[in-house]
Amino acid sequence: MKRSCLTLGILLVSTAVVQAQSEAEKTWDAIMKDLNQSGLLTVTAGSVHYNEASGSLTVQNLLYKTEFSLPMPKKAMASKAGDGASEDSMSKTEKGGSDLKISAEVTIPTAVYTGLHLQEQGWAYDTLTIDTMNGSMEFDSPGTADDTRIELQSLGKATMKAAYSPFLGEFKIAPSRPIGSVLDYVRPLLMQSGYDETTLDGMVIKQYMAGSQDPIQTTETGPMSVSDVHNGRIGSYEVANQKTDMIIDDTGSLPPAANQTEDQPVHITYSIDKTRYDGYDIGALWSAIDPNAPAIEGTRDALKKIEMAGANLTIPNLADVKIGPAVQSDITVKQPATYIVPLLDKMIAQDISPDDLSEEDQKALMTAGFDLLRSFSLGLSELGRTDVQIKIPDGPYVGQNAQFSFDTIRQAGVSSYGIKESSISGMTYAGPPSITLKLGRLAIDDLEFADYQDIERVMWQSIMEDKEPEGSDVAKLAPNAMTLALSDLDYADQEGNAVSANGASIRYDRASLAIPVEISTKIDNLKISKALIKHPLASVFLDQLGLDTLTVNEELSLIWDDESQTYMINPLNLELPGIAALYGNMGVGGVMRDYLDKPETAQAIMATGTVLPAALTLKDLGGLDELINLAGGAMGMGPDQIRSMAGMQVKAMISGFTEPAFSDSVGAEVERFFNDPKSLKVSLSPSSPVPLAQLLGLAATAPQQIPYILAIGVIANND
Repeated sequence: MKRSCLTLGILLVSTAVVQAQSEAEKTWDAIMKDLNQSGLLTVTAGSVHYNEASGSLTVQNLLYKTEFSLPMPKKAMASKAGDGASEDSMSKTEKGGSDLKISAEVTIPTAVYTGLHLQEQGWAYDTLTIDTMNGSMEFDSPGTADDTRIELQSLGKATMKAAYSPFLGEFKIAPSRPIGSVLDYVRPLLMQSGYDETTLDGMVIKQYMAGSQDPIQTTETGPMSVSDVHNGRIGSYEVANQKTDMIIDDTGSLPPAANQTEDQPVHITYSIDKTRYDGYDIGALWSAIDPNAPAIEGTRDALKKIEMAGANLTIPNLADVKIGPAVQSDITVKQPATYIVPLLDKMIAQDISPDDLSEEDQKALMTAGFDLLRSFSLGLSELGRTDVQIKIPDGPYVGQNAQFSFDTIRQAGVSSYGIKESSISGMTYAGPPSITLKLGRLAIDDLEFADYQDIERVMWQSIMEDKEPEGSDVAKLAPNAMTLALSDLDYADQEGNAVSANGASIRYDRASLAIPVEISTKIDNLKISKALIKHPLASVFLDQLGLDTLTVNEELSLIWDDESQTYMINPLNLELPGIAALYGNMGVGGVMRDYLDKPETAQAIMATGTVLPAALTLKDLGGLDELINLAGGAMGMGPDQIRSMAGMQVKAMISGFTEPAFSDSVGAEVERFFNDPKSLKVSLSPSSPVPLAQLLGLAATAPQQIPYILAIGVIANND
């Protein structure tokens, strides 16, 4: 009896062991069956061994292979072949090889799973450890000589924890929906696959061109880690470092052949320090291109933040670039109004180019492209301190060094509506031709894009309908509004030329019309060296005033008011310290909205326009007296002569169309100003706006009445 019980116990334990082994091996068998029946992969393995004590399944000599083609429109390929493709590549096209052929394989000597088991619609495991991994991928491009091979080799160990993968199922491309069917297949794999963490000690990737024995590019990547990958989202992805070496021969486009010794290939090396991605929502990005994916509700974060510690680029005997820390944040996406994929499917399925689509589909294709771009936005992109050293490769300064640097390049608030800020700060340059330049900040602020419907209308008319758009429609392609500003400018060269400024800006706003409703400019303490002013009289004038530089301050605002339908210039301030200043304001009424929206109709302002009160004052700041002397000398008159004749000349000029009392008054004020140039003010002070039509009528019948209708006043030295 005891012996029977002992035998039964041994059988039960043995059965449990067999069942445990069978669960892991059963899962592996299901995985292999699924992979090989998918139509995507051919997978083979050597020995498969389950260790009951450790609960691990070891698979050796694992080999993944795949080979497939991506259909490409034959008409496009035929056109490409006819545009200078090689004889060999043309023969491939003529033989019908119009598909992009891709083949790849991955070899894993040893893979160790723990906790491998089946789950509903897929399989899961606790850990996967891979000691080494090798892979390659080849691209056979039809009609070209651009065939490419990529080789990959892992450095050290790779691990994955707490992972789940759905079964692949059979992959089929529907002829009527080649892209859409691929999206349908990939979507559940992307959204359902997941794991808690993956780490890789590093990898080396090498790229070869057709017929090349040596790689044209080698990239070595340091330790990597990915965490919290679930439901189409990646919690974080971090790469410790990356270094790339590129070789470009004298047939390459960067740099040109002139930049290198004849037949000497160029070696380009760049490295990237620690880079980290946080909050990467692949599902949101997928929904922006896949019409069958769940719609995006509101706005979703596609990528919360990218941080890069720094980077370096070296091109021997040409350039050395050190890039500071960089960050991008708040990349968001919203539901596009239309999708481009159905139209691409139609083009591929019917083997047609965009030109062969119906007019309706062509317009839909253009609209869908815009809708995709307009669905994305960027909160911030900032590049930190960057230093660039360049050796001039050719030209008159060949061999000389130039240094360029900046503190930050910043993009903020980028969306389909505009860009809040696009700026470069702390910029410096020193180099040929013996120039030094410093700029505190150069920026485009508050940029508002043109209205999308205006862009679409003009593009459709000019590209699709081959019609010349109206001038007002072309004007509406300009940004709706923007401010261009610079500050702390300082420039100098070896010729003694120098320019500096505390700041300068220009702001304009179209309010969706063709003509701006606001133009505002401001210049703060712009200084231009005498050496840079090439006019001989200007140099003489500054010498006589004892000035080495010309200084300019300016402020001007031109604003249209919709309610009053007036266009006002206020203020109008121009100041040349040490010389003179001009202050004033002026305006025109009766400027209808239609004139700004359709400038072609603006001639009607002659019927609706009015002249509003205005004033201009010229004020001496120390240089008007000398300026009058210089003007007299240029006309062959002495200082006293020009002063005595100024009033008489003005009186003679206006006496033919004004009354004597007015011309005498104006002549007297001008003479007083020329004899003692302190200030001269000209004003229009009508009691009410004066119609332009009335002034045109008076100009033809009674011009002498115009000064009284406009209440023109001229007064000298009234400060």
